[in-house]
Formats: sequence, C-alpha cells, structure tokens
Amino acid sequence: MAGHLDEKHLVSQTYVRLTQRYTQVPPEIVEAIVRTVHGSMTGPIRDFVPLLVEREAAERLREYAALLVPLGASTAGPGAGHRWRADPTLPA
Repeated sequence: MAGHLDEKHLVSQTYVRLTQRYTQVPPEIVEAIVRTVHGSMTGPIRDFVPLLVEREAAERLREYAALLVPLGASTAGPGAGHRWRADPTLPA
C-alpha cells in the first residue's frame, strides 16, 4: 500500500514538472497525458513506473507542443505569455 501511495505522489510530481516545462500546453492536457500513460503501466514491478511515465508523457507532450502555433503568430513569435491553439494547417 505504501508503495502505491509513493507511486501516486511521484506521478503527481511528474505532472507538476511537465506542466512547468510545457507551459504552452494547457494543464488539462498535461494531466490527461500523464493519467493515460500512468494507466497504461500495468506490470507487477512498479519501481520504475514514475520514471517511465515521465519519459513517455514528455515525449507525447513534445509531439503535442510541436502541433501548436501561437495565436497571432504573424505578429508575435512563440514565447511565454502567448496563448496557443492547434495548428489549422495540419490535417485532422
């Protein structure tokens, strides 16, 4: 039981780190990706699950962030404080 609580705590810390690293991605998306990845880890050995969750979630977030463009991209480059939206030029 204690191991399960430690795992949940470490995964919640992963969410915080990834939210801080991928500021252009809405926190709800970061949370959904972290939850999805964590939920997919079903093996009996749990020691490295938080690390694996962080790596897989970070990869998915990199891919997601690459699909984003800043609103008003013609007048402002990417950076902190910009609002983001999905790139409309990409196929659905």
